[in-house]
Order: sequence, then C-alpha cells, then structure tokens
Amino acid sequence: MIELNDEFRSFVASNRGTAPNVLRLKYHGDKRSWIPLAINHIEGLGKCGRKFIAADGTDFTPQIIARPLSVEQATSAGIGMLHHRLAGEARRVLDMTCGLGIDSRFLAQGRDLTAIELNAELAEAARYNFAEMPNVEIVNGDSTEWLANYRGEPFDLVFIDPARRGDGNTRLYNIADCAPDILSLLPLLREKSNRVMVKLSPMLDITQTIRDLPGISALHIVDERGECRELLAILDFTASFAEPRITVHDEDTEFSYLPSEANDIPCAEYAMPVTGMWLCEPGPGMMKSGRFSLLAKRFGLKEIHKNTHLLLGADKPEGFSGKCRRIEAVYPLSSSSLKTVGKTIGRADVAIRNLPQFTPELLSKRLGIKPGGMRRVVGCTVADGSKALIVVRKDSV
Repeated sequence: MIELNDEFRSFVASNRGTAPNVLRLKYHGDKRSWIPLAINHIEGLGKCGRKFIAADGTDFTPQIIARPLSVEQATSAGIGMLHHRLAGEARRVLDMTCGLGIDSRFLAQGRDLTAIELNAELAEAARYNFAEMPNVEIVNGDSTEWLANYRGEPFDLVFIDPARRGDGNTRLYNIADCAPDILSLLPLLREKSNRVMVKLSPMLDITQTIRDLPGISALHIVDERGECRELLAILDFTASFAEPRITVHDEDTEFSYLPSEANDIPCAEYAMPVTGMWLCEPGPGMMKSGRFSLLAKRFGLKEIHKNTHLLLGADKPEGFSGKCRRIEAVYPLSSSSLKTVGKTIGRADVAIRNLPQFTPELLSKRLGIKPGGMRRVVGCTVADGSKALIVVRKDSV
C-alpha cells in the first residue's frame, strides 16, 4: 500500500530539476523505502511537459508515476477528453489496459469504471491516484482472464489500448501482434460488452484495418500537434453497419465521411497556383485518409496535382482539416529561381511535395536559407507537370 508522507513530497519538490541518474547514484543504499518511487516519479514528471494539461488549464498529471516509461505510452489530456466524448452514453466501462490511468480518469467522468492492470506496481499507483474517485475500481491481474471469469451484466463499453512493444522493446504494429490480441478476443468481447473502443497504431493502413478487424462501426484518425497520434476503432455489437464512418480529428476540426461517399467523387479538378490564392495543406490525419478529392469537394477547392496532395482556393476555407496560407509568390523550379528566392525571402521553413529528387534539407541548401521567419517555401509538382516553388506567409493561417 502506497503511503506518501511530507518527507516524500519535500524530496520530490526539492529535486525535481535534478537528473534521475544523479539522484539514483546519490541515494543508492538509502534505507528509506520510498526513495526509488520518488526518483521514478521525478523522472516521470520530467517526461510530462504539458501532455496532461487540458486546454482549459486543468492539470491531469497523476499524483504518483511509478514507471517513467508509462508517461511516453500514455494518452494526452486532449486525446483523453476525445475518448471521454466518444464513449457517449456508456455508464459502465471496463478499461482492460489501465497503465498510468489517463484514459481511465477521463472515461470515469460520470461513469462507473473498472480498470485492470497487469503490473502490480502500476496497479498500486493507480489505486493511490484514484483514491478520491469511489466510482473507480482498480484490479491487478490479467484482463483477458478477468473478463473470461466475469459473470455480471455486459459492460456498456470496453476500452483497450494494446501494448505495442515486443521483445527487446521492439515496436509492434499489426493488430494480432499486440497484447491483448483483439482478434482472438472478439468472441469474448461480444459476449461481455455492447461496444469496444480500441486504440491502434497510427502506422496501420485504414483500409486494411477495416478488413482485419470485423465489426468496426467507426474509425477515428486522431491528430495532435502536427502528428497522427492514433487510430481509434469503435466496434458496436448492438447494431449492424453497412460500412464504418471515418472521422479525422485535427485539433479543433473534424472531417467525417463514409468510404462509399469518397469513392463516388468524380474526376478531380486541378488548378495552377497563383499569387493571392490560398494554399491548403491537409493535416497528417487527412494525409493518412488519402481522401483529397472529397476534401476538395467539401470545401470548394481544387487539387494542385494528382500526387501532390495540396489544394488551392480563391478564399480561405473555414474549418479545413489542415493549414491554409495565402500564396505570396510562385516561381518555376530552376537554378536561377533558387538563387532569386533564397536572396528574397531570408529565413523560411521548407517543405517538399511530390518532388522525388529533393528533400527539405537539400532544397534549403540549394536556396541558401535557414529555418524560421514568417514564410514557408513549398517545392512541388503542379497541375501541368512542371515543378514550382510556392512561397506562402505562415501568419496567414
């Protein structure tokens, strides 16, 4: 049973900025039983940053972090709030992979929650962290065995974030390779729950995921801070669905569609970039979805090239899933224009789209510029097949 005294809290407060390895060396052999936990907690706090701070400033950082690695594997506060919202009207929830307990904390808001954790140390820390929430029960054990032996009413929702690390800490991506194996669990999950929410690797292919995991009613592609963080599959056993709805979450925007809707889009319309137009770069989630023609149709935009994945508009599209910047200048990609652009714009960020012979680093070198400033240079292939440099203002987003 974890019991933290004032000495523990004082130790954490006074040593929070000290390197954990220095602390472990300094306090090696110290007889106080709480020292290893305190140092682990300090290391964990160092990994948190603002990960567990919500948009409104609420801090969801756990009181005890027993294993620093669990911080890296945990859901952020922003995505935890999304999981809470997608849980909908569920009142009885089972979290089969508690870990640090961030998802459990959000899913438990207004609900009764049972959270299962295989690691005894993490489970004990979770009991301490959830001590003020009587609606949460923490169980230390194998969640698959626990669910197989469960004889109560079906859960409204089961949440699973399978471990995606194998022997030697190697990364695992395929659904069947992760633990627990969702595919083998499906019959048991159908028997014991109404819905299942599964957090999957963002590296998985969307179409293949829908094929591999039967019964998906919704698939969510979740972006955060410029990266695709997760695929979130929801399986609803209470109804049948002809096809799953796919939703891209990009910070404050959502883009939702059915696969059949995307497939029914006619031939795309293309346009050449012109000064004064808006260059729209889809976010990571939209890039993963690959539904650029549907995105263009929804927002009244035109594609810049079939394989460039950039869109153009006369006006800035509101609610676009990505970044929209006004075009300041367009140059043909040539040796002379490289020199001209480099001398003209000063510092700028550089991006490459559908330009195999270049990398951002090589283009920056050829331009003779360093990152920063208020401009962005996009080297890309455009509608007529030629290569161009598009200069946009970053502050026009």
